[in-house]
Amino acid sequence: MDEFVAEDTTLRAAVLRAALDAMGVLRPCRAEVEAQLAAAAAVFGVNSQAGSAMAGTKRRFLEPSNLPLVHGCARRAFGQRPAG
Repeated sequence: MDEFVAEDTTLRAAVLRAALDAMGVLRPCRAEVEAQLAAAAAVFGVNSQAGSAMAGTKRRFLEPSNLPLVHGCARRAFGQRPAG
């Protein structure tokens, strides 16, 4: 999910719009939707871990071999059958 740390915010905005729409939280009025998306995007303008022990490079805790499990959990959370 590099779109949440990249300088180009186009893809980030698209992901936010799709996620908020899928959750059913976007209001029907276009102006309200744009305001909601702007507020959601503003959250990513600040490093939420700045000044804490969480800031900085950390040891990797997920390995590539964990991805099928993570993907399966995400699919179940959204009511889809796990692949495979």
